[in-house]
Amino acid sequence: EVAGARKTAARTIESREDTLEQIAADEKFFADTVESCKEKASDHTEQVKLRQAELDGVYEAIKVLESPEAREVLTAATSNFVQVSMSSQNSRASALEALRAQAPRSQLASTVLAMVQSGVSFQDVQEKIDDMLKVLKQKEEQDVKDKD
Repeated sequence: EVAGARKTAARTIESREDTLEQIAADEKFFADTVESCKEKASDHTEQVKLRQAELDGVYEAIKVLESPEAREVLTAATSNFVQVSMSSQNSRASALEALRAQAPRSQLASTVLAMVQSGVSFQDVQEKIDDMLKVLKQKEEQDVKDKD
């Protein structure tokens, strides 16, 4: 009887120690999980802020490009920059010189100058902005799905 009681007591003590070890491991896992969730939530919040800043910048660029001042400059640019001879080099140089003269006084003229120098049309810029907005919206939707 005494031997049986000692075996039972030893198994009970061993079982208790195993249970306490498992509780300690579970508590550590829980604490690690909580910390990981906090980090991921913080990262997600930062991503959302950055994405919103990007969207705000794109919307501001669209406002600038669609403003009456922009339309006026682009209209003037298409009516004032007419090639009068076969020398495209002279016409391009004249157009660039006119834009350079306006650039210090107008951020929009600076933008148009950069576009002209790189050979990008206004329509291409608008299409690229639209594409960028679509990508940003898709990323935002994916972030929302990932967060859930």
